[in-house]
Amino acid sequence: MKMKIWDLTIITFALSIFGIIISAFILGQKYFDFNVWTALLIYTIPALILSSANGIILISIQKLSKNTFIRIGLGLIPIIVLGALWTWTSGPLNYIAEFGLIPIIITNLIWVQKFSKFNKTPRV
Repeated sequence: MKMKIWDLTIITFALSIFGIIISAFILGQKYFDFNVWTALLIYTIPALILSSANGIILISIQKLSKNTFIRIGLGLIPIIVLGALWTWTSGPLNYIAEFGLIPIIITNLIWVQKFSKFNKTPRV
């Protein structure tokens, strides 16, 4: 059973929405004009774009390469980009990287576990 784009997108999007809600509660205590509804209204579309892009990238990597190390290395590209955005920017891009980094890491770990589990060749 291989993972499909929709599986990866739904997992990442659900985790991103959960991250938006948690981070809005945390930031809502710090900034009084920032609450959960504002965060969900503003950041749902970037979460959907990030999760769709991550799903497309991971499935493309899975189809293009058969080597496990190359797959894992190329799967780290979205994590590296979001990590760079998180550390080197401020404002909305920093917040998008903050709530997008953890769900994408979790989704990539699930993806690595799935393709390594089902791509083992039986020893005869």
